Amino acid sequence: FPAWMRYAYKKNVKRFADFARGVFDVTDTDDEVAAVKGIEALEGFFKEIGMPLSLREFGIENEAEALAELCTMNRTRTIKSYVEIDTKVAKEIFESCY
Repeated sequence: FPAWMRYAYKKNVKRFADFARGVFDVTDTDDEVAAVKGIEALEGFFKEIGMPLSLREFGIENEAEALAELCTMNRTRTIKSYVEIDTKVAKEIFESCY
């Protein structure tokens, strides 16, 4: 999730800054700084509760291409729930998860 957030926050910095301020009490007034600190705080929380922070920690190696194709139904759809993600972008996000 933090890898996706690093990609998506740039599409709506204020929304991610509001998340950081509301959930993690980030006090920075600069939205960009607040958004990044919120993503880092979420990662810290996941680490604190023992959640794996990378695909490697889940035991998944070198599967970015396959995962991206699964997410896009073998390159036949684009995910549009918050930001548009095609197979290429999905692969980049998954690669950043290692």
